[in-house]
This record gives sequence, C-alpha cells and structure tokens, in this order.
Amino acid sequence: MIRMHYSFDFAQQMHFPSNPLQPGPMYFLTPRKCGLFGVSCEGLQKQVVENSSPESRLNIPQLVGLEDGTVFVNMFYWQAHLNPYFRKLPQIKSYQHFSFDAKRLGVVLARTHSDAEPVSFQLLCDPDVLPPVDCFPAQLAPGLATDRQTYLYSKIRPFCSDEAQDITCPAPQSTTQNGTQKRMMV
Repeated sequence: MIRMHYSFDFAQQMHFPSNPLQPGPMYFLTPRKCGLFGVSCEGLQKQVVENSSPESRLNIPQLVGLEDGTVFVNMFYWQAHLNPYFRKLPQIKSYQHFSFDAKRLGVVLARTHSDAEPVSFQLLCDPDVLPPVDCFPAQLAPGLATDRQTYLYSKIRPFCSDEAQDITCPAPQSTTQNGTQKRMMV
C-alpha cells in the first residue's frame, strides 16, 4: 500500500499595494487581498509549499485571469455539483488529520490530533453512485461589489504607484439596465 501525506495551507493572504514600512494612514485600511493556496506532499521530505524558486518547478504562481475579465482558469461551482452525492462531515473544524483509502470509497478517517483514535465517516450518500467527472458547472467570477470598488478607489488608490492605480484600484463599475458595465464617476 502506498501512503502519502498532504498538507493544505489555506491561511495565506497577500495584501497589495504592499509596503514593508507600512505608512501610518495605510495601517487602518484594508487593501486588496490575494488568497494564496499551497499543497505539500510530505513524502518528498521538503517544504514544497514554501519552495517557489523557478529551478524547482514546484509551486510556481500562475496567472488565472486578466483585469479585462479574460479567464485562463475556470472556476467551478463544486458545492452544487457534489451536494447530491456527498454528506457534510459533521464538526469538520474539530478535526486536524484526515486519511483516505482508495479501497474504501467515500470513507474518511478523521482525528482531532495525531495520536487520537480515528473516527470513520461515510461521506458518499450511496457508495455505488459516484459523481460524474465530465460535466462541471462553470461559474463566472463575481468580481468586487460596487461598495468595495468605491472603497479601494477612494481609500487605497492614493497608496498605489501611478502605473498600478488603474489595475489595482480602478474607478468603480456599475451595470446598466441592458447588462453592460461602465465606469462610474467618483
């Protein structure tokens, strides 16, 4: 049996514009955030998540879209796709360690800590019926709400370099009655 241990790091966020000296007025403001996600396979005996050098070819950041709305990596509405087939793991936040076995489809062994006795959960509603893997419902990125766009434009834009202002904190957009978007005058 092959055993692998993977770590997922959801808690990383990068704020921009970023200034290591943190100017006083910027301290109490909330700039734009970019969520960072990492996966590490401990079987490789090194911190893959933190190794982002081009030579490693591991965990290299990739552009997922452009400011104009062009999307390179589709988002999918996984919850709607998987809800008919899976049950939610009760009290998932109380567990820290999860194990899966390819021979026991839909079963997860969850532990509150590494030395705890595992608790077995059958997550598949019907172990004989698996979700289809060829028809994921694509989802358009919702974009920023108008009030968040206005906040970024009026409060954060002054801290951006001139060349980054229209990318990081452009003027807010509003949607017209026919569904097109136009820049608002702020």
